[in-house]
Amino acid sequence: MNTKPRIPPGPKGRLLLGNLREILHEPFDFLIRCRRDHGDVVRVRVGPLVVYLVNHPDAIEQVLRRDHRNFIKDRGTRMLSALLGQGFLTSEGEVWRRQRRLAQPAFQLDQIQKYGAVIAACAERMLLDWQPGQTRDIHADMANLTMEIAAQTFLGASMTGQADRVSHVLDVGMRYFAGPVVWLPWLRWLPTPSNRRFRRARRELDAIMYATIARRRAAGEPAGDDLLSRLLAARDEDGSRMTDEQLRDELVTLFLAGHETTALALS
Repeated sequence: MNTKPRIPPGPKGRLLLGNLREILHEPFDFLIRCRRDHGDVVRVRVGPLVVYLVNHPDAIEQVLRRDHRNFIKDRGTRMLSALLGQGFLTSEGEVWRRQRRLAQPAFQLDQIQKYGAVIAACAERMLLDWQPGQTRDIHADMANLTMEIAAQTFLGASMTGQADRVSHVLDVGMRYFAGPVVWLPWLRWLPTPSNRRFRRARRELDAIMYATIARRRAAGEPAGDDLLSRLLAARDEDGSRMTDEQLRDELVTLFLAGHETTALALS
């Protein structure tokens, strides 16, 4: 009886790089071809790594819901902790469960509905600058809009004078992790211009976020409807609260999701 596990099929890659070139240069077309040519579970080589592309809804449900305790987050997501810290996206296990308990009230339906008026007001202000016959940079408009919405809903105030800085450092981070460093992590330790830009961006982002948190703590007990107010006031079952580092990590994670990626989707 042959007990050797069956290895899923996959595309043939180069000897050393595997399918890295296709992933970097044509990621969406490559993934579509994998599903079309090889089926529901596909074996892909990325440099020295072997990863599995899961395509069937039942298998995805098994990984994400039924047997989620048997799986850890992927290498790319875990590497994002260099920028995001241990926020909702990157944390796992008990750390993730505690953070989710503390943040859950801020994402209840009644709270989300309050953000609707803020979002509508920001969009209306943006449209005041649009004139018939103009040629607009839609991505720039959407980036400015989502940054204003994120600042108002997450912090309860505009980020006048800092919005461009936050947008820039998040863009540097996204470009960094869209490169080969995700698949070749040893590149992070080389003294390259890309690594230096990323570290400068991380320091600048930390300075902005920690200064914002310090100002809010110094102002006393928060009472607003914005997300930072809710997170500052949240208490766990043992009475403990989020540390400054935890607050920083959650804010950066939410700014990345609510600003950069949303602006790209809207554009």
